[in-house]
Amino acid sequence: MIILAAALLIGVAVWLTRGRRRRPPADDPPPRYPPRPLAGPPVPAGQLARGRIVVSGLTKEYRGRRVVDGLSFVAEPGRVTGFLGPNGAGKTTTLRMLLGLAEPAAGQATIGGCRYAALAQPARQVGAVLEASSAHQDRTGRDHLRILCVTAGLPLARADEVLELTGLGAAGRRPAGGYSLGMRQRLGVAAAQPAIRANAPAASSQ
Repeated sequence: MIILAAALLIGVAVWLTRGRRRRPPADDPPPRYPPRPLAGPPVPAGQLARGRIVVSGLTKEYRGRRVVDGLSFVAEPGRVTGFLGPNGAGKTTTLRMLLGLAEPAAGQATIGGCRYAALAQPARQVGAVLEASSAHQDRTGRDHLRILCVTAGLPLARADEVLELTGLGAAGRRPAGGYSLGMRQRLGVAAAQPAIRANAPAASSQ
């Protein structure tokens, strides 16, 4: 017992000593935050309206439960807009309404001043990632992207380009069912790349 008590006392003493050493001096400068506005090439004034996402009074109910209640915000092009909230807060539901996958009970959402369904070529103008990946597990990542290219009227070579951009170049010819979660998320981002290349807004709930 004496040996155990001595060991505990020594351990506490060492912990307290280390704790004192880790404390920063009182005269340490405060943390520095990134400058505002954010660095990066400015978006030409003529393109601002084309990439602006405007959500006005969006409301959605499921089985009598209101999951989105009068939500309004503006996401400006050329900037990263964080859309945060706990599970069940309505983030994905909001994006589904923005993309025309769910009908709002009230309000509207527009991209470049138009509803998603009214865009002439939505797959080439808006990139969206709502899930890790929607690729068939027996289809290779490359073939999944090539099908999307055909649907959007893009050259098939774009599939190989976005695979390299997202770090999946070496895995592109493997079945998507063998991808890890991170790789499936990258494949989802790759699927949105054709639109991003065209300076279109990208929506994500991740």
